[in-house]
Amino acid sequence: MPHHSTVLAPLNNLLKKNVPWKWTKSEDAAFTAAKNLLLNSRTLVHYNESLPLVLSCDASSYGAGAVLSHVINGKHQPIAFASCTLTEAQLKRFHQYLCGNSFTILTDHRPLLTLLGPHSSVPAHTASRLQRWALTLASYHYKIEYRSTTAHADADSMSRLPLPQTWCPKSENVECYFFEAGVVTNVTAEMIKKKTQVDPVLSLVYRYIQSGWPSVVDADRFRTKTEVIN
Repeated sequence: MPHHSTVLAPLNNLLKKNVPWKWTKSEDAAFTAAKNLLLNSRTLVHYNESLPLVLSCDASSYGAGAVLSHVINGKHQPIAFASCTLTEAQLKRFHQYLCGNSFTILTDHRPLLTLLGPHSSVPAHTASRLQRWALTLASYHYKIEYRSTTAHADADSMSRLPLPQTWCPKSENVECYFFEAGVVTNVTAEMIKKKTQVDPVLSLVYRYIQSGWPSVVDADRFRTKTEVIN
């Protein structure tokens, strides 16, 4: 349920210690709003690796919002919502869903179709920030489509009403230490490259990284366990 903490705030307040139980118009409105949200198309659906992915995103000068959706029967059904106040530390959301998958980015900012399109080259004189964005997006397999602001209300509203949370978890710094081997090995980088190309597993990994995840895979290589591909 989107904005569930805000919608259910009057009801959750009744569960607090030493708070008298008093059902007013505020609680009744929250109860009705919660029921309506559960009944409409904003209800979240489970992630399904076989369905198309759509990422709707929008940002204001102080907040960012995004909606990750599946296309089911021609309609966008949300998988997850994200909304946060922008800080210096930015957070990658939905990476675990999008990495290795083909997906569509919906935006109401038409120039992005040219600036950050998957087949667009960023000129050398472009601002360094845009170059970094393009470099980050280069690791994903996506296409960008324009959607008018009137039809982009889900992500747009979340960017203009971001959650008050300003803390964003950051990956811990990983310190790498390199030690010179005491014994010189006869294995060279060229040998590793050639062996990788003929290895039955690593050759597939290399091919999928270069061309994207195939539409048809050998089912015997995978198994579904608790709704997670292993």
